[in-house]
Order: sequence, then C-alpha cells, then structure tokens
Amino acid sequence: MDIMKHIQLVHLRKGWTWTQNLWNPSEITYMTAPVTWFSTDVLAGAGVNIPRKELRLAPVVADDKVIRIPLFYPNFWGVVTADPQKKSI
Repeated sequence: MDIMKHIQLVHLRKGWTWTQNLWNPSEITYMTAPVTWFSTDVLAGAGVNIPRKELRLAPVVADDKVIRIPLFYPNFWGVVTADPQKKSI
C-alpha cells in the first residue's frame, strides 16, 4: 500500500493525476498497472462471487494484532477489520 501511495504522490507532483505507471508516465496510462488495484483484495483474502451475490473474506493475519485492510470495488468501498483475539472479521 505504501508503494502504491508513493507512486501516486510522484504522479501528482508531476500533474499526472490518473497515472499508475512510472515507466510510461502520461495521461494515457490510466490503469496500466491494474494488478496493483487487486493488492488489497489479496491482503484481505477477498473474493467476489457475483452470481451468488457473495463477498468472501479470509484476511492474511500474521500475529495477534487487529488489522484493518481497505477494500475497493466499483460500487462498494469498505474496510475489513480482523481481530485474532476475538476471532472475528
């Protein structure tokens, strides 16, 4: 997430507001690195089953600390909060 943030900050400083690619920076490179948009899904263990209208979650939890992971979908933005101590998501 920090890498994505800093790449976008570089682009904003240069005036490229929708660029995602430092190797071909220009206005026409919007979404040129779409894999970065799914990194939060991977960390949150999120999977969408559209036919069944399901959102399945199994976040990556490495220790006993509470973690909060953002999820971004076109029609839904949320935060997954996983608390290993309480065994809750």
